[in-house]
Amino acid sequence: MAGTFLRRHSAHLLAAAALLVVYLVASRALPKDVFWHPDDGAKFLAMQSIRWDRGLTYAVPYPGRTLDPSWAFYPGRCDHRGLYPLPEPGGGIRLHWPIWFPLLSRVFYALFGLSGIYVIPLFSGWLTAIVAGQWLTPGSTSRTRATAIVLVGCASPIMFYSLCFSEHTLATLLGTLAIATLIAFAPDRWSAAWAVVPLLFLSVALRLEMLALVAAVIVAWGGAVFVAAGRSVAGETLRKVAGGRFRGRVPSAVALCVLLLGVIALESLLTPRHWELLRTLPSVAQGALSRWRFLLRGVVYIFFGPPEFQTRLPSWMWDVLLFMAMSAAGAAPFVRSRRVEALLLVPALLILLQASLLMVLASHAYLNRQGILAVAPYLILAPYALADAWRRRDQRLFSLAVCAVCYAAIGFGMLFLTRFANDGTYLIGLDGAARYMLTLYPAGAALALSAVQSYRQSDRSALMRSTFTILTAGLVGVSMLYQVRGLQMLYGSRNTLVTWQQALQREDRVVTDVWWLAATCPAFFATHEFYCLPDRAALPDWVAEAAEGNAAAFTFVSRQPLTAGQFTSAAGQLVLTGQDVVADLYLYRFRLADRGTP
Repeated sequence: MAGTFLRRHSAHLLAAAALLVVYLVASRALPKDVFWHPDDGAKFLAMQSIRWDRGLTYAVPYPGRTLDPSWAFYPGRCDHRGLYPLPEPGGGIRLHWPIWFPLLSRVFYALFGLSGIYVIPLFSGWLTAIVAGQWLTPGSTSRTRATAIVLVGCASPIMFYSLCFSEHTLATLLGTLAIATLIAFAPDRWSAAWAVVPLLFLSVALRLEMLALVAAVIVAWGGAVFVAAGRSVAGETLRKVAGGRFRGRVPSAVALCVLLLGVIALESLLTPRHWELLRTLPSVAQGALSRWRFLLRGVVYIFFGPPEFQTRLPSWMWDVLLFMAMSAAGAAPFVRSRRVEALLLVPALLILLQASLLMVLASHAYLNRQGILAVAPYLILAPYALADAWRRRDQRLFSLAVCAVCYAAIGFGMLFLTRFANDGTYLIGLDGAARYMLTLYPAGAALALSAVQSYRQSDRSALMRSTFTILTAGLVGVSMLYQVRGLQMLYGSRNTLVTWQQALQREDRVVTDVWWLAATCPAFFATHEFYCLPDRAALPDWVAEAAEGNAAAFTFVSRQPLTAGQFTSAAGQLVLTGQDVVADLYLYRFRLADRGTP
């Protein structure tokens, strides 16, 4: 029995094990106490702020409060002031994100130290790839499922965010399980809703943008019922519900679950930044249609990212080419003429392959401002799976495809409204695409692989099938290269921060005008005197505060060199006692005139 199971599932079990090894090796090679992005470090500070003392208590880690009791130079008073955890006047703490991810991470941090904070992101990303590998049609082989695991785990942003201290992969895993539940049951099995709703609720509790997936799942469920009225694939014929026993309960159950989800989400899960978005969004949405000139650019930038290769062609030409290529590739599956399909598809894939390759080879190839499609261009093949599912009345594949399409459309709409419909200005930092649409990648990868299977087994010419396979392999190769570049960037940025942190640890008291430095080195900030200035003009104010606290010396840290005119203050003359440049970080050591060392 065990031998038969291993023979039948050996390929995808081996792929799952290999992916876990890759993730563990990559995680082990990365420094743990510094963070490439301020968001990750701020979540670490939020986790450090949580205490358990006969109930949840909170205490923001700020060693500088003895010298700065008014918190005037706490980093949360500088730029991006809402990012850092802040104490509330009446007790408690104000967090930038919901508390659940830091609270869960606190358990693993207590068990395994700094390495423990990456347990949830890493295993969530790994499990997401495994679940997505089971989404394919029942006739898929173990080797095909193994390919899906590799696609999701190594050729999508799931890999990158699995190595970051972020709740994105956990929310994605919950959303992925919800979709898996949706497609695992026939649409007349309404009891499955009671499994889907809690999963979606938990995902929304972690990331509010998962509400887009909630809407997509509802549409996909309705689409599955519609398809069920027709012919289903062998082995998936849907039984009819006799007597309508469940029909009376379905609307009320679904309405109750959705209503509960919405009420709790809006009342309990919204942070100040979410309320700010909701207040601003109506005014932006009202004028969205009048800003149609941003539509083409919005489609290109959100799905592909701002071109990093504008020296090859003017920006507007890239915009037009990429918009036409994405439109042609999306339309090709629904064209009946094989010749017209080839004329649409081949040039489109060639343009996307070239643009993706130029993007990944650019100097800033992996930032949080990624395009949804650029980082995994093979997703452009997913519409083929939708067309194939409709032709075959395959309820499982159709549900997955409709869910992915609706999710992409809703996500694009929100991202468009929050940037391009606002005259190109972002609202409250919604400047990402891939990280806000992370659940699209497991669904899109499974659909793209299903599309490749169907295309290769079709009656198209051998030349067309070979061309399609080669171009698809190129797109997958670019996607993997993108992740390699991402790991290189992650490794390089963290090691630079380690170098900075080691230099700062030799200083007694640190003052900086770099608002994000405390968030990228939060372990240092939580244990050392570390102060932030809103700008350099505030340096005399800090010196006056330091003089009152009998602090005689400090080190000023900046990304830009100081000028001599910025050394003086009302509290006395600053005496420069030394300076260093460490990996482009400027360190100036000062002592107040007429004072000794601390």
